[in-house]
Amino acid sequence: MTWYFDFFNRFRSPPDIVRQHQSEFLKYFTGCNNVLSIGCGRGEFLEALDEQGIGCTGIDIDDKMVAYSRDKGLNVYRADAVSYLQGLDNDSLDGIFIDDLIEHLDTSYLIRMLKLCCAKIRDEKYMVTITINPLSWTAYADSYLLDVTHKRPVHPKTLRYFLGCSGFKDIKLEFFTYLPQGRKLRKIEITPDMSDRESEIARICNDNADMLNESVFGPENYVAIAKK
Repeated sequence: MTWYFDFFNRFRSPPDIVRQHQSEFLKYFTGCNNVLSIGCGRGEFLEALDEQGIGCTGIDIDDKMVAYSRDKGLNVYRADAVSYLQGLDNDSLDGIFIDDLIEHLDTSYLIRMLKLCCAKIRDEKYMVTITINPLSWTAYADSYLLDVTHKRPVHPKTLRYFLGCSGFKDIKLEFFTYLPQGRKLRKIEITPDMSDRESEIARICNDNADMLNESVFGPENYVAIAKK
């Protein structure tokens, strides 16, 4: 897809913002020497790992992404995940990082990839997987539907189930990247001069606003942190 690199740069957050979001997950790879970034894109996480002295490699199937990352001196190869992982020894990786990839994959491919990831990671090491939160209507509309190469969103419970079936035993989900408060429904301030009836109506309205804010304007992304 010769057009995808330009499309990606047009709609993906700028590299500095991406690095800011991804930096929170560096702690799972502290002291590692062989971390694999699958679908590494422009290589923001690889740069962050390299700055921490963590040995890392990236793979991507987009020629322009690979060339862009290599021009920055990063260790990146053009390869699809399953084929690359099949060529590695079991228990050879110190960790795996995936961001904005699994929603691009067919379900059967995703399951194969996750099983291979677990086989290739050493015991007590982590795989960190970030994807769009389909439970947020705004994230689904603004992020998922925007990219025509997306195959299907992955429900958080589904990903946790697949990870567990693949052999990971310690799996936690976290939601992040909340939208600015201004894009959420505003709540009514309850003041001492309100009557009991007015206060009750305000509380009901605020409870409804909370529910709508969570489902419509909820976190844009979630991360599955899986330990082998």
